[in-house]
Amino acid sequence: MTVRNLGWSGDDVHGYARKRFDSPREGYSRLLADIEVAKPTVVLLAYGFAEASDGDPAIGRFADGLQRLIHDIRQSNRRVILMTPFPLPGYKTENYQESIAQTREIVQTVGKETHSPVVSMAWHPSKDETTLDGLVPNEQGYARLANELADVLVGGQPQQVEDELSQQIVRKNELFFHQYRL
Repeated sequence: MTVRNLGWSGDDVHGYARKRFDSPREGYSRLLADIEVAKPTVVLLAYGFAEASDGDPAIGRFADGLQRLIHDIRQSNRRVILMTPFPLPGYKTENYQESIAQTREIVQTVGKETHSPVVSMAWHPSKDETTLDGLVPNEQGYARLANELADVLVGGQPQQVEDELSQQIVRKNELFFHQYRL
């Protein structure tokens, strides 16, 4: 499995952070082009963070924008998994916790409406896992976050999965063995 983080600072489902000197429409096109260049089979969408920080107007546009993005990604026969946002460390805008709760709920609802799996994350970094300003995860923080996300996506630690698989194989072999001896 290869993972590529295509996110931009302040990214949202409309591609506003990608517009640079173009229009928001160009930013959205750039977002879709970035996905095409990566050629993924599965796209994990982790949006709602910027919308929560931008307040009610952004939250109001979030559901429609997320549905549109899912639809456009699926036009290339890619699977989509949604990840709920979680409170980030550092500076918080007014009513940030309520806004994060709203965007989490929107992701859950859109997931049901679009038949997209939803991964629910709750990450609480220590001071050693954020940059000095406390705003974003550092290398150690991203490593722990990636491990937690991988655990949710593929389940369990490799040895645990291997042990469970081995048990199932032994059980299958026993059933096969006894099938002709009854």
